[in-house]
Amino acid sequence: MMRLSKLLLMGAASFATCGLPASGLASQSDDICASAAAYLSRNPQAAQNGTVLVAIDKYWENGWTPKQYDSKVTVRPGVQQVFLAYLINRPYAPAAGAVTVKISRAEVEGSNERSNYVDIHRSEILRDTNSCEPRGRRQRDQQVRVNEYIDYHNGTGISSKLEDFHFRYPKEDGACQRTDNPESRRRFQFDNVERTKDDTFVARNLSFLGTAYAVGHKFSMLKTELHYRSKVVSQTGSCIGIRVPIERSPQTNVVVTEQGFGGFLSGQSLTINRGSQN
Repeated sequence: MMRLSKLLLMGAASFATCGLPASGLASQSDDICASAAAYLSRNPQAAQNGTVLVAIDKYWENGWTPKQYDSKVTVRPGVQQVFLAYLINRPYAPAAGAVTVKISRAEVEGSNERSNYVDIHRSEILRDTNSCEPRGRRQRDQQVRVNEYIDYHNGTGISSKLEDFHFRYPKEDGACQRTDNPESRRRFQFDNVERTKDDTFVARNLSFLGTAYAVGHKFSMLKTELHYRSKVVSQTGSCIGIRVPIERSPQTNVVVTEQGFGGFLSGQSLTINRGSQN
């Protein structure tokens, strides 16, 4: 997560990056937010708490459109990625928290691309920026099976990957709270995703024996990102940059949910629809 005030000081010339940086997701998130900060320097009225800036296909200073709450975006045929800059502008917030981003990408009809996995990404937590994780946490990118993900967040299963994926953050009273606390776990579940039936080792790896498993959804990709939100004390707030790989999908849903003081606990959704060829 980047402070917009810091990015604005970098100068508009450094905001022109539109491609995927070689240094990975963390650098890309910073580049997205830098581009958004350049846009906000010219359009300060858009810097509202909880606003999502949307850029289609590539991100550049004049290519952003502000969206709030349950919004829809239509992209032209051929577009394979959308960029989001989620703004946090709460100078009154006395504590830190977390931001969860859930992405569900519908399969192309007839493609049989339904995924039996959930991609999980946790952005890096820098050392000494989180009093509950004082040594920091490295960026984490892994996959877990759908059933493992569902059961863990239902409180009925265990997972070393998901336990490591989650982290602690300071509440307003100074106590530490885990992002997978009982009250928050259910918010990590995806809508319209059920457990995979007959998900066994034999069914996954030895299908020639006649066994098969049945995925309980119609998505070619499920992804959850988890970001630490440090205390917001500046007037310009903070930003989290997100790349949404829509590929050929007819529809992709993005839900952003916050934990911590003053957060949007119910989640804010963005639906990305594919336009027709005409």
